[in-house]
Order: sequence, then C-alpha cells, then structure tokens
Amino acid sequence: MTASRAQAEKAVQLFSDDLVKGGAHAIGTEAGAAHGHKGYVVVAYVEPTTKVALPESLKLPPQHGGAEVPVITKTAARFKPQ
Repeated sequence: MTASRAQAEKAVQLFSDDLVKGGAHAIGTEAGAAHGHKGYVVVAYVEPTTKVALPESLKLPPQHGGAEVPVITKTAARFKPQ
C-alpha cells in the first residue's frame, strides 16, 4: 500500500519526536516518485557529519490507515538565521 499525502503528514505528526531523537533536524513530506517510491514519503534532513538512527519506514496505526510510509534521509546543514 502506498502512502497518501495525508498519511505521510500524519506520520510526521505522530513520529516527529522520534525522528528528531534519531538525528533529524528538519522533517517534511514529498512525492515519492523523486525518491523511487510510489505515493508520498517522509523526508528527514540530517547534518552531514551526524550519525543517525532513523527507521526505513514509519507504520501508521490502523486508526490512521495503517500505511507504511518510507523515510528518506537527506543531508543538509541546519538553518542558521543571519
């Protein structure tokens, strides 16, 4: 089952604390086609030199559709206001 945009956004809402604890500094959703997936994915941005412990996917509980949403990790420096 592919994840809809709403399901990917719900996965961010439910699991963002876990992703941050795993090393992500920014989290969003994107269409999966650009990453080799159907539907939508969660994108977790991490510092280039940070070791991370992020899952390959996030499983939504049945009451939220039960979809498995892939997690894509991208490296990017943390935003710093100037």
